[in-house]
Amino acid sequence: MPGLALVHRRREALGYLDKRCFHMLKFIGGTVGVIFLIGLLVVIGLFSLIF
Repeated sequence: MPGLALVHRRREALGYLDKRCFHMLKFIGGTVGVIFLIGLLVVIGLFSLIF
């Protein structure tokens, strides 16, 4: 059945895209988390200098 092979190929391609997308989102989330922590430390440092 040629239709079944096409569905299987399409499903494999979507799985590959999902894995790439997951790794990209994981990297972006980690980067945003690190930037947030650095910003939090800077704000705490500024408050400790002011008060």
